[in-house]
Amino acid sequence: MPLNPSERDNMKRLKSLMRPAFPFDRNHPGFESLTPVEQKKLLLCNKKEEAGVALTPEEEEAVAKIKENMENPITFDENHPGWNNLVPKEKIRFKKNKAKEDEGNPLTAVEDAD
Repeated sequence: MPLNPSERDNMKRLKSLMRPAFPFDRNHPGFESLTPVEQKKLLLCNKKEEAGVALTPEEEEAVAKIKENMENPITFDENHPGWNNLVPKEKIRFKKNKAKEDEGNPLTAVEDAD
């Protein structure tokens, strides 16, 4: 079963804490995981934005999808380089939610009171 909105938001927040901030350009660690077409599209859109040209809604949607693909090139688990960015309580919550997510079990909307 998929994560409910609360759990999805919590996992997204925890993953963002694990990930260092990198600009979405060719130096981003996830850039190489993109297809050549995605790489070209991202670079062209970045160039447009730097020139002060507004992106079309279609371009904004495409760039959002590309950035999402770039954000998750490394598996989020205990071996992730940002694991130590989490405090012990967050590590416990992450492990519990990750185990449920991996097993396909539904996650509850109520957060643990650990």
